[in-house]
Amino acid sequence: MSWQDKAKTNPGQRTLAKSDWPLFECLINQDWQDPTSLCQILVARKSAQGEIAFSFFLVDLACLGVKNAGYGRGAWQYEQIKEAMVSTQDMVPCSLDLAAKVLSEAILYAKRWGFEPHKDYAKAKALLKGANPIDTPIPTGGPTGKPFYVAGPYDNIKLIIATLNRTAGEGNYDFLLHL
Repeated sequence: MSWQDKAKTNPGQRTLAKSDWPLFECLINQDWQDPTSLCQILVARKSAQGEIAFSFFLVDLACLGVKNAGYGRGAWQYEQIKEAMVSTQDMVPCSLDLAAKVLSEAILYAKRWGFEPHKDYAKAKALLKGANPIDTPIPTGGPTGKPFYVAGPYDNIKLIIATLNRTAGEGNYDFLLHL
């Protein structure tokens, strides 16, 4: 089971209203600037009583923007999500400002090509409260500068290709389909 699936099946999830808790941890994968890789972001806040609220994001800076987002509460759930993320990529600390900037740039780039952020992004972004997206260039697009779509196991490939044909034009994007 992927870390995204673990978070979705957490029976203790509640809508987050914990955006005023102090930032506990903010992580991003070490190679987040690689346009051929997906970017993972994990944000956690901790109450004075030790309760943890967290949000996670799976980001495609090369084409689709925020592919997945989720949120949860509880120290055990947070550790499970963090462990699953760390097991797939090297995660390093980052500022909340950088995390917010990566997310905002990914969303802007994806919207240009007709893609909206994951349906849970609106709730998950609550833990970004107080971020001041920094003036750091965030790479978007593929190695050639065009949208670069890498098909994922849960993607509607036909719909994504049709959207790119409509918005970018046939031949104005690159893609990689895994067989």
